[in-house]
Amino acid sequence: TNVTMWAGLKLTNTPTVEALREVVEKSGPLGLVVVDYLQLIRAGTGDEGKRINVEAVSLGLKAVAIDFSVPVLCLSSLRRLQKLKDGTREKPEMSDLRESGALEHDGDIVMLLTRDFNSDIVDLSVAKNRDGRVGELKLRFDGGLMKFEETSG
Repeated sequence: TNVTMWAGLKLTNTPTVEALREVVEKSGPLGLVVVDYLQLIRAGTGDEGKRINVEAVSLGLKAVAIDFSVPVLCLSSLRRLQKLKDGTREKPEMSDLRESGALEHDGDIVMLLTRDFNSDIVDLSVAKNRDGRVGELKLRFDGGLMKFEETSG
């Protein structure tokens, strides 16, 4: 598996959980593993259905986090949310995560992001937090800097 260094980050395009596990093992201590995005990783041969694959990938990523004592940030898609009459989107819930309830089960923290059409305001919902509080927060997204900031009100 090819690993590229960029701005102090180790980047790799691993197609399977096993390949990711090898990269993490060879890299030594890491501060964070980011998976962008879960539905592109395979757990096995690729012959299993989407739901079964997502469940296996979710379990595999959880094992990587535990075995190497590293947090894993895993991005996943949601089902398509409906646009409401006032121009906003419906609020996502954990059940809107694509393909599997395993994500809501395996994740220690589940956060859902929603942005209204033509707005830089993002709603961050902490839908699950095993060791802390859940709730919502409004953030401002600066696309030029790819940065989120807390709004002042």
